[in-house]
Amino acid sequence: MSILNKFHSQDSTIALHQDLILEVETLSQGRYADALAIYDNQRIYVHGALPEEKLKVQLQNEFRTGQWKAKILKIKKASEHRRKAACQHFEECGACQIQHWNYDYQLAWKHKLLLQLLETSSLWPKVKDLHIQVMAAPSEYSYRQHARLSVNNKKPAFFEAGSRKAVGLNECPVMSEALFAFACKEASRYERPSSLRLLDPLEFEGSSFEFIYGSRIPVGTQSFIQPNLDVARMIGYRLEKICSENSQKHLALDLFCGSGNFTSLLARHFSKVLAVDECAEAIELARRVNPAIDWATLKTDAFLAQLEKKKDLSIDFCFLDPPRDGAFLALPSLKRLKPSTIAYLSCRPDSLIRDLTRLAKDHQYRIQDWIMIDLLPQTLHIENLVVLKIS
Repeated sequence: MSILNKFHSQDSTIALHQDLILEVETLSQGRYADALAIYDNQRIYVHGALPEEKLKVQLQNEFRTGQWKAKILKIKKASEHRRKAACQHFEECGACQIQHWNYDYQLAWKHKLLLQLLETSSLWPKVKDLHIQVMAAPSEYSYRQHARLSVNNKKPAFFEAGSRKAVGLNECPVMSEALFAFACKEASRYERPSSLRLLDPLEFEGSSFEFIYGSRIPVGTQSFIQPNLDVARMIGYRLEKICSENSQKHLALDLFCGSGNFTSLLARHFSKVLAVDECAEAIELARRVNPAIDWATLKTDAFLAQLEKKKDLSIDFCFLDPPRDGAFLALPSLKRLKPSTIAYLSCRPDSLIRDLTRLAKDHQYRIQDWIMIDLLPQTLHIENLVVLKIS
């Protein structure tokens, strides 16, 4: 019987601040990947625990009837997947959640979580036989070249998990050495708590960074920037391969294009590229770098509605990289425009699955390839690149 089915609403003898000995059976699907154990018909969520561990814990609070948060007092039997966290601030800083997991286990858990989300969705029958590839990060540390930080006591800081309390940093293993040194220098100038948006000074020169094939992407104050440029470049090379395999190469769309991170790749393979983003600053920067592309400053759904009015428009390829909430409002027009191939890059699995379900409805599109991407090791973040073909 599943551990999730063992719970019954019965009276229990456990109480706040009580110490318990637990054996953990599974990880929850929550935002903090707390481990779940059942004790006296109560669900106990233990932050930082791993399956098959035996722990002494202390109950912290009953956040819902029969459901408790607990903290580890002592690990009596550790998981084979546990390791010592690399950062001295790991226990209090909220930037990393799973630094105490071996990297192979991080990848396996993210893959398993993605499959669990799919299995409980109506999309599952259409993808159950699909092999989901895994793109690991080339380095699990020193990968972050862009960060939004706070300042606390003249130190760069991240917030504690689930709070607005800033944790001043003496080190940050996930930041590049150049970025952390720059962050320390900048933070030391502030007498009061402040917010900073900082870029690695070695990667970003003259308000731009090198992407792939020598292209440089401009960066403005409002530009969206992937924090892990090495993985972003890997995504770029994979997208370039997808474009090269497209049979027709006349017209392509780049939706939610930002400053044109991937637009230049599309222009290498398609005769005409239409690119749209609602951020005027990003579009203006992109236009200066590549004026040959047709750039538009609009909401994506409004842009596609305009395209629908054009007669005999045949779209060979569409790339979309929406924000976390996905592209739901743009999908009705996109389905009517019927691009032959869609490549969807997503930073949030639940909105991705929702949007793919709509695209695949009535068998209009079939999912051809799915790549799970580990953009941010040591965190619960899951990136995905999915390729769809019109049926």
